[in-house]
Amino acid sequence: MKVNFFRTLNCIYIRRKGANSEIVTIELLKSYCLPGLLYATEAISLTATDMRILDNYISRALYKIFGISDNKNMLHMRQCLGLPSLRNMIENRLCKFMDRLLGDRSFTVMCNVRSLTVALV
Repeated sequence: MKVNFFRTLNCIYIRRKGANSEIVTIELLKSYCLPGLLYATEAISLTATDMRILDNYISRALYKIFGISDNKNMLHMRQCLGLPSLRNMIENRLCKFMDRLLGDRSFTVMCNVRSLTVALV
């Protein structure tokens, strides 16, 4: 996942050299890099260390694009760009995965990263 993420990021970043839009680069990062990084995270359980490592990859990508090194500024930038923590992204993907898996609207899925609850409506 790491190699795929950074290979795609480098291709996007190198092509961006001619353009001056960081926002376009961020949208490309969301569209092409994040799916490779988050692949199959709905089906496997990641440890807290694994999540921190993967979350750090996103922060390193933002550092490369914007040159932000301060953690407080990084968190603010991620919030403004719509890049929440990896834990939140995985939780959202898990909820969508379970909704599609169940396919029946008589169930509602209440997700938590550590536990999954399916309730009758």
